[in-house]
Amino acid sequence: MKTCGWWRAVAGAAMLGACGGVPAQDLALSDFGDMPLIRVTGTGHVSVAVDTASVNLGVEAQAKSAEEARAKAAEAMTAMVAAVRASGIEDKDLQTRHLSLNPIFAPDSANRIVAYQAHHQLTVKVRDVASVGKVIDESLKAAGDAGRMYGIGLLVDDPSVAETEARKQAYENALSKARELARAAGLTLGRPLRIIDMPASMPGPIPMGGVAMAKMSAEAATPVAGGEQEVSVTIDAVFAVTEPTPAPQ
Repeated sequence: MKTCGWWRAVAGAAMLGACGGVPAQDLALSDFGDMPLIRVTGTGHVSVAVDTASVNLGVEAQAKSAEEARAKAAEAMTAMVAAVRASGIEDKDLQTRHLSLNPIFAPDSANRIVAYQAHHQLTVKVRDVASVGKVIDESLKAAGDAGRMYGIGLLVDDPSVAETEARKQAYENALSKARELARAAGLTLGRPLRIIDMPASMPGPIPMGGVAMAKMSAEAATPVAGGEQEVSVTIDAVFAVTEPTPAPQ
């Protein structure tokens, strides 16, 4: 006879047993048979300083002919890339993001091509947040009026250390919950039977708005503040519990 109904009701969905059918999302728990269990999730959070920026730069050129538009964009981008490299960025941190050359049509029904527009976008990975402003300023200055800045993202390049600490916190959080539930239900908490490490939640680059820039003030440098990001880890843990021994009659 199965006797797990009373303790399952104490903690609701967090305390699971094999009483009759098993919900679809809990099918894995059927591996434990009729063993009384407590299932909990634990979370850990660690804040870490941003150390890398992903800058989306580009050039835009317009001309009467496609070749002229392409050539103007190529010239501006060549100057931009040279400035980026001169700021200390290595080639491995430069990546072409977008290239296009499109006709511009007259605003009438004749579909006349009146000009051509070329776009060239470049993603620059800056591994020193303190130098981001300099990279932006120098690259846009080199590209002249064709220069554009489409946005910037801030991130942590290697979150593994923070993930390790967050994972430890997540287990301690899960263990604390399991102890609390067991105590409330009058059960004795046993060993962990299954621990599933969910994918770490690491925010992607924090967007700082897309903006088109053609002219830069020679006096004011572009300020960029890195701040911190939070690394979060969640685990799913199943613990054994022992039911109280009935008092002798």
